[in-house]
Amino acid sequence: MVSTAISASEQEDAGYTEYLFDAQAQNKALQQAGSPPRPIATEDSWLKNVYLPRLDYALYYSKCLTDNPTATPLGFEVWMETEYPKILAQRAKKPEGPGHAGH
Repeated sequence: MVSTAISASEQEDAGYTEYLFDAQAQNKALQQAGSPPRPIATEDSWLKNVYLPRLDYALYYSKCLTDNPTATPLGFEVWMETEYPKILAQRAKKPEGPGHAGH
């Protein structure tokens, strides 16, 4: 499972790098337009509040359509408010084991 953990870590790093460069470009454009820059999240904050929720939503969405191809999955915002708190609560109860790669 080491290769899976490394692969996940590399994906997270690549995702954060993309976010960081995009956020810096947006801030530069805002400053040139005379607006204040927006704060840039730390990597830990980005992982917790952006990357992992989106990854979990993608897994939910895929499973929903795999289980029932005619289903209409919840939108991301509704899922975040209703289903994601349940996932986090379940995750908090389970000890992490192999294959969970930090989430």
